[in-house]
Amino acid sequence: MLMMDRIVKMTEDGGTFGKGYIEAELDIHPDLPFLAAILLAIR
Repeated sequence: MLMMDRIVKMTEDGGTFGKGYIEAELDIHPDLPFLAAILLAIR
């Protein structure tokens, strides 16, 4: 399952250990398959 829509930032030497860093975004839509399960679990 793809959990990102776009990569915002990527570096080869960033991150906690200097091994790289990737920052991504996911657009939340009501029809996402896992969203219903999360909302039911919160109740």
